[in-house]
Amino acid sequence: MRQPLLLILMTVLPIAAKSQIIENFPTNFMPGMYCFSIYEPKGYNPVSSTNMPVVMFLHGRSMSIGEGGHSYGPITAIHDGIDILRGQPALIVEPGAMAGEGWSSAKLHKIYEFLVAHYAFDHTKFYVIGMSMGGWGTLNYANKYPDEVAACVGIAGGCETGSPCGLNKVPTWIIHAIDDDVTSISNSDRVVAGMKKCGSTDLLKYSRLEKGGHSLIEFFEFHNLYEWLFKHTTTNRKLNTSIDFVKKHDFYTDPRRYGLGGWYADFVDIDQAKLTKVMARTPKGGKSLADNNKKAEPAPAPTKKTTPTPDTDKKVAPAPDNKSTPEPDKKKSKSDKTYIVKQGDTLKSIAESHNISYKKLMRINGFPKHKRVSIGEEIRIR
Repeated sequence: MRQPLLLILMTVLPIAAKSQIIENFPTNFMPGMYCFSIYEPKGYNPVSSTNMPVVMFLHGRSMSIGEGGHSYGPITAIHDGIDILRGQPALIVEPGAMAGEGWSSAKLHKIYEFLVAHYAFDHTKFYVIGMSMGGWGTLNYANKYPDEVAACVGIAGGCETGSPCGLNKVPTWIIHAIDDDVTSISNSDRVVAGMKKCGSTDLLKYSRLEKGGHSLIEFFEFHNLYEWLFKHTTTNRKLNTSIDFVKKHDFYTDPRRYGLGGWYADFVDIDQAKLTKVMARTPKGGKSLADNNKKAEPAPAPTKKTTPTPDTDKKVAPAPDNKSTPEPDKKKSKSDKTYIVKQGDTLKSIAESHNISYKKLMRINGFPKHKRVSIGEEIRIR
């Protein structure tokens, strides 16, 4: 067990991180956002590392909380010992959507605002990538917030609007296989056709693959996908054509880690006390959430008065943890039970000992997919 070391790290990491870590933010005390995990490379300082790029990865439906599908994406690649960054440190943010929820651009934007307010990074180097449901979420987000996104990669998805004109402002790489039997390639074809109606598509790269099917998760393991992203900034709107990660894959492994398993990173589960510390800091060049909200669109309210966003709002029920903070306490009943984590516990062992499925335990607590429990932590078991 690494918990004694983990408890020490939890007390110092909000100020300066010396080794690579993964911070896990749940949703139960962060209304209006998805839960999310953020990978911070070795040496990252959340106050002073203002040159750091940020990659936001949006997972597909099978990885939604409660579905329990096979994990993939940049953090998973790093875990598996695949060297996707090759010496270019970057923050990687992976939000977690509940099963059946989908991606709302407005809720994702709340995460972006949170990063701007409390994490140092290069605001001209914010990137969005995703596949399947995440491919839809990627193009929807870049279309709605084109001034924030330096470049995006949408795989096997689409865009839920007939006028994707915002994408014309963003270096965009769309990838889709003709033999995709889950999401028809016609969805990507319509995006491209819509962009052409909006004007110049000089910032668009469209790869129509002959083969590959729907699951194109290997692209997130290629170093040159990230190399291509980092060639773009919001102050230099020009499509890079010198790097082609579709035709030529650059795949590197770390021989010290590849195939051995183990995260080789320290987990920090953000509770209310740690969240207070995170929110108390202001990075160099950062903006407070109040400043952000002056320019940002209002957060979607769970009422019919909210203007539907073009992505998933019209067909998505609000997540159970997106309610106001006092409401859960008022609604607690005698049937609600909690458990205090003890030495040697894991989420799976807790689920088994209380005759509850692991997926349900994750869902009712709003835990992100990389959640690790800490001694003394209180979790719901019903």
